[in-house]
Amino acid sequence: MPQLIWSPEALQDLADHFEFLKLKDSAAAGRAAQAIRDAGFSIVSNPYRGTLLSDESDRRKLVIPFGKHNYVMHYYIEAQTILIVRIYHGRQHRPT
Repeated sequence: MPQLIWSPEALQDLADHFEFLKLKDSAAAGRAAQAIRDAGFSIVSNPYRGTLLSDESDRRKLVIPFGKHNYVMHYYIEAQTILIVRIYHGRQHRPT
């Protein structure tokens, strides 16, 4: 099974999304953070389920259902490692 690594940027994204949502609804913030963590751990068993981005970077994106706009996780698969590089809110500007 591949090793899962969260980049410092992805961990900061997770914290930022939690803090932003916590100001509006602390229970929803906890559920969102859990959904993001669960999605990250779920790609270990099926790394290729995310869509390959069209920028030729070999980066993949996984849509994480949550609320009206979802979250999007960008990650790479490298040999026996999955590297989560960023986590975006659905309305946030991000690479394709």
